[in-house]
Amino acid sequence: MRDLLMQCGALPPADRHLLLFQRWLAEKLPTVSDPEHRKLLRLFATWHIQRRLRTPAGRGPLTSSQTQQARNKLCLAISFLDHLAQRGRALADCTQADVDASYAGGYTARPLTHSFIRWAMQSKHMPTVTIPPLDGESRTDHPAPTARTAGPAREARRHPLQDRVVAVLVLLYAQPLTRITRLSADDVQHEDGTVLVRLGDPPSPVPAPFDGMLLDYLGKRPNTKTD
Repeated sequence: MRDLLMQCGALPPADRHLLLFQRWLAEKLPTVSDPEHRKLLRLFATWHIQRRLRTPAGRGPLTSSQTQQARNKLCLAISFLDHLAQRGRALADCTQADVDASYAGGYTARPLTHSFIRWAMQSKHMPTVTIPPLDGESRTDHPAPTARTAGPAREARRHPLQDRVVAVLVLLYAQPLTRITRLSADDVQHEDGTVLVRLGDPPSPVPAPFDGMLLDYLGKRPNTKTD
């Protein structure tokens, strides 16, 4: 009906997919129970997501995939805020360890989540943190850390174990090589079947299969004692 009214001039022209996204947004935001989260998400949707949609809409009709990506951005932002709430954190108190834990968990390891974190940092809603780098930033999703670390794990016969451990630490946690090389055995904790690495406070979880590789390396380290 709206399309017909626009065609006959009764309503001003508007992008159909943009209107559908705005309708979805008006229905989605009230389902977020935390009022502070809802406020942040409304700002994110207004000043980032919808602005990004209006630019291409000004050049031509949006596609359903463009608005679906916009929906995914908001849903992943909701997931990230829920992750922080589960850790007893507000976005303003987010730490590097919180971000590392979310990416190690897998569900936020997507460029679409990058959008919310970058927006939150630029708009001063959260402290500056390092976002783990992902290959193929234009993709709408990305393999979880388990999939990303499976490749290096298969290279055992081609590269020394120490080199692979260092490479995966850099890949997973986006830390500079100088920081990684300063880690000691005491920075790796193994408690109740969970492996943690101390890159900040609290320590960050280590996903499988890299946790096994890291423990294997610690158990096979050469004798570092000197006479």
